[in-house]
Amino acid sequence: NKPNILVPLPATVSRGDQIENAEFAHSAGYSKVLQEDELNVEILTRTIREVFSNRSFWQERLSKFGSKDALALIISEIERAIADVD
Repeated sequence: NKPNILVPLPATVSRGDQIENAEFAHSAGYSKVLQEDELNVEILTRTIREVFSNRSFWQERLSKFGSKDALALIISEIERAIADVD
């Protein structure tokens, strides 16, 4: 549940999945997103201060994200996949 700032690689140097993931996290209210081509020291500093000063807000939002039993779910899926192979 750590507040975060995402700076996805632009589509020109990636498959675009980082952009999609960042957009999902932003639209769900889990992350602040900055575009690399718009990034400068002033914007980054301001955004870090903003996220840090509102960290309890971000922590609350992030606490609702994901599964608390993610490891158990992953293990269960692996075991099911292995059983299907047999």
